[in-house]
Amino acid sequence: MSPLHALRMTMATATRATDSGRKRHIRTVITDALPAPSLAPMKPELQHRTKARDSRMFTTQHHYTDRFTRSPPTIQTGIVGVMGTAEAPRRITMTPAARRVLDAATRLFYERGIHAVGVDLIATEAGVTKKTLYDRFGSKEQIVVEYLADRDERWRAFLTERLDAAGSDPRARVLAVFDATEAWAAELSPRGCGMVNAHAEISDPGHPAHPVITGQKQWMLTLFTLLATDIAPARAGDLARTLMLLHEGALVAHGLGIFPDAAASAREQARALLG
Repeated sequence: MSPLHALRMTMATATRATDSGRKRHIRTVITDALPAPSLAPMKPELQHRTKARDSRMFTTQHHYTDRFTRSPPTIQTGIVGVMGTAEAPRRITMTPAARRVLDAATRLFYERGIHAVGVDLIATEAGVTKKTLYDRFGSKEQIVVEYLADRDERWRAFLTERLDAAGSDPRARVLAVFDATEAWAAELSPRGCGMVNAHAEISDPGHPAHPVITGQKQWMLTLFTLLATDIAPARAGDLARTLMLLHEGALVAHGLGIFPDAAASAREQARALLG
């Protein structure tokens, strides 16, 4: 199996696992999705505030169970590429109340910023009590992890559909990434890349959401590297980094509103680069 085909299979598996998880209300993730954030026990002060004990349990196979999950989720082997393997972040089971919290947080975090939004506002917008919020998530940090990981999952599914539609030609597939970015930005990211915006507020590598942010960008570089390998094996690394710079530059220019159609402009530059 070629590295590119392996990547496509892994992405499809992620989509199926997510769909299955939602139907069963049990989150199933794969390790290529995101590197793992900190799995440190719940802070003592948080336990006191929520009157909840930290009942999470971990095994040597990196499975976890907690009071939100009835059975250990499946964690599969991730992509082996330029960044090696990665582990998935700790996730919670999405109960109806937790989904309302996440939906409210997703909107508020993206529109106003992560630090500017407190749990009181999230709880009010979600129509739940703060106790329910903490019972479901444990901390605001975990809400941020869920927000970014959920956004990343939706982006990968969105991109996978367009890569599949592009066929097997590697040049067409590279351009499909830029097409997907243009459509995603217009429909779902009027304020720019959610990961870039989050990184402006979360620069501490010790924050549990930090690996979620950097993990998505590392995954994108892996994707470009595998696509570039099929185009120009001898210079795949340089070509991938150039494509990544075009892609990320377009996201930032779009978010800042520097000039219109940033993703379309980046696509044309990528097309010229590929020849």
